[in-house]
Amino acid sequence: IPVNMFLAKALVLGCALAAIANGAAVKEIRVPSSYPFATWPLGLDKDRDDGIGFQIVGGNDAYLGQFPHQVSMQVTIPGYKPQHLCGGTLIARQWVLTAAHCAYGVPSSASRVDVVLGITNLAARESGVQRIQVTNMLVHGQYDPNSNGGVGPYDIAMLKLASAATLSSTVKLAQLPLANAIPSGWSTLSGWGSTSKSRNRPVYPNQLQTASLPIVDYSTCYKFVGQRSSDNPLADTNLCTGPIDSAGLSSCSGDSGGPLIQQSGSNAVVIGVVSWGLGDCGSVPFPSVYTRVSAYINWIQQVLSQY
Repeated sequence: IPVNMFLAKALVLGCALAAIANGAAVKEIRVPSSYPFATWPLGLDKDRDDGIGFQIVGGNDAYLGQFPHQVSMQVTIPGYKPQHLCGGTLIARQWVLTAAHCAYGVPSSASRVDVVLGITNLAARESGVQRIQVTNMLVHGQYDPNSNGGVGPYDIAMLKLASAATLSSTVKLAQLPLANAIPSGWSTLSGWGSTSKSRNRPVYPNQLQTASLPIVDYSTCYKFVGQRSSDNPLADTNLCTGPIDSAGLSSCSGDSGGPLIQQSGSNAVVIGVVSWGLGDCGSVPFPSVYTRVSAYINWIQQVLSQY
């Protein structure tokens, strides 16, 4: 989804380490430069566009029920209405998959965190919408929010919900990929991220946006990113999408934590979690970078079984 982006560092909240099976670990986040890359900024304090028919460059408005696994992660700050912070993916009735930098980005002033399900327009009153409070935010124990502004591997988190989601035509689970599977071909991105190419004049839509993006293989992506910095942050557990031969399509601010999917028959398979990219997203040819979900299947399953 085309775009724009500011360098932003995740807010680090108090955390507790918790060991889980096979020596893996999670950090539980208590619910409340010249470097050219950054995690996508979060969706707080943004003026949103209510224009009818407004579309992202190269993308389209999503319709109700098109992405029933998509959630809006929202925070409530006393004195303000709930605000969209990040995207996420419903992978079990009581669990949402998102990015670690989203969990760290919850402001210390927030009084609660919710996920909103069955929603496409952040401002409209749509039927079948469910708002469920988040009780636990669990990030990968090896994610380092202080290194390069949070740009790096292990940018993955799980949100446990206070109650199970009610599945419907507009609220459905996304499937997980096979462990260590390497996606190829085309993919679909959805989110409420900025639709502007201007760093200084972002435009944030209320309507969920979607775009089809080609997957770029790791070797090609690594070489491309390396042209921007000798300190290449791309890991083999990342996943990239293009295009890298033209500008105008990219994930961006507000898309953080959201799903990159491929279809398997009638089922959506979440293959990526929106993570980071070039500061001026979409303004020049550059890949969008995701956490590759297939690299973390064991970790996800361990969290599901232990919490």
